[in-house]
Amino acid sequence: MKRRQWFWGVVCLGIFVLATACVEVNASQSPERVSEEIPGVQVNHSANVQQSEETEDGGMDLISSYLRQAESPEQFLENFADALKARNGAVARLFLQPELRHEIKPRVIGVSTPLKKIDINHIDSNQYQLTAYFSPYGEKPEQFAFQWRVAVEPESSGGTYFITSLQRLKDVTNKAW
Repeated sequence: MKRRQWFWGVVCLGIFVLATACVEVNASQSPERVSEEIPGVQVNHSANVQQSEETEDGGMDLISSYLRQAESPEQFLENFADALKARNGAVARLFLQPELRHEIKPRVIGVSTPLKKIDINHIDSNQYQLTAYFSPYGEKPEQFAFQWRVAVEPESSGGTYFITSLQRLKDVTNKAW
């Protein structure tokens, strides 16, 4: 019995050594072929990266500004809704005015059932109502998740917006979003 175990141990070790040797030989013989198959990307690792001067936030203001670019408040809210549906709290927070960012958790947000759609209804000049619905699952059809009232205002620079007010009207998720 011990001889059989020893024999199979040696066989497995030999196979492992051969497989490793074949991989190393194959990699060393064809560097041109490997570089042709894998596209390369030139990256500039410049030490002259400029951070946001206003908030000294490590560049988060630059990312936030980029995300908040939109042709209209409705398009801005569609982008915000996409971040909510993707369950990305870190990104969703960047759409909010800095004083409101505590309203959304900075991690994966939501529950196990994803959001299927978020309806955006214009109420008045800068007020909107967002109504979110869960995706259907099992025998259950699409179901209500939450309803928020948000105020969207343009930032001083053209084409960027902020959510300046977020009020939870109804929520069956226990503030999971």
